[in-house]
Amino acid sequence: MTATLPQRTSASRLRPSDVLRVGASGPRARKTRTALSALGVSIGIAAMVGVLGLSESSKSALLDEISALGTNLLTVESGVGIGGGDGKFPEGSLAAVNRIETIETASAVHDVEASLLKSEFIPSGQTRGLTVVAASESLLETLNGEVAEGRWLDNATSEYPAVVLGSVAAERLGITTLTQPIYVYVGEHYVEVIGILEEFPLSADLDRSAIWTNLGRARRPICCPCLLYTSPSPRD
Repeated sequence: MTATLPQRTSASRLRPSDVLRVGASGPRARKTRTALSALGVSIGIAAMVGVLGLSESSKSALLDEISALGTNLLTVESGVGIGGGDGKFPEGSLAAVNRIETIETASAVHDVEASLLKSEFIPSGQTRGLTVVAASESLLETLNGEVAEGRWLDNATSEYPAVVLGSVAAERLGITTLTQPIYVYVGEHYVEVIGILEEFPLSADLDRSAIWTNLGRARRPICCPCLLYTSPSPRD
């Protein structure tokens, strides 16, 4: 008598349609859990997208700001000399700086002993912290500045009394547009405002100033600059 071995049965397997029905039964039976799970996944994806988007946006904004400010701007300011005297740049300092091969552009700023007022009827002591400076025509290029209204000073404007106002100076004087001729009282003369500048991020003092290039019209003779801006070549 021989023993017979039982036949091996094949493993039970679900058909694809059965797998889909079983898988779909879970979300149908637990709708709240399914909704919360989907909400959590959506929030996570949205958070990742938001963080990555903000990072790229902040990076782009930072690069734009650095490019606008200029990474190669040097400021040289006169200080107090040995023994307590005022340190001043010698006459011809700007020309000497411009002869340096690695300097792309340079500009000098001179203090002008004159008050900046809205009109002659305002007391000379009420300057509201505004000043008057004389500068080289290359100042705007050196500082990467921009004109918000009007125009910048040039050879043509140097032939008659004209100034350009910094952003803060224009605001404090109540000058917002130049659609018609506007004059301010500088020293003892009325001077036409031909331009208003955008804010200088690295030169706040110029924002509070009236700037002109005609040194011959200054109230007192000016020969030595008090401030030098230089822009060396980035590759150097």
